Amino acid sequence: MITISLALAWATQPVDASVVWWHQRLAIVRGFAQYLQATDPRTEVPPADLLPAKFRRAVPYLFSDTEVLKLMRAARKIRSALKAATYETLIGLLAVTGMRIGEVLALDR
Repeated sequence: MITISLALAWATQPVDASVVWWHQRLAIVRGFAQYLQATDPRTEVPPADLLPAKFRRAVPYLFSDTEVLKLMRAARKIRSALKAATYETLIGLLAVTGMRIGEVLALDR
């Protein structure tokens, strides 16, 4: 059986962790408690807002056209012709499509 106080005590470990970390741990307990409640109605499901946390995503840096061209020119100077063409194409593709690096790298799969 899970209680809200037990879930909160577990989620706020370690004591020097960030509130975001605690929020993520509580989310895990919530999911398990929801599952467990189906077989044990005494189980308490902690509310989602019990440990509110603001996720701060980094502000993306937007390269100017000039910076993109400089990067592409620098890529052309790589000794291996194949690597040079690959990186120049990769940089250009990232710049014109707005795709993320993981999306571009997954294109061959």
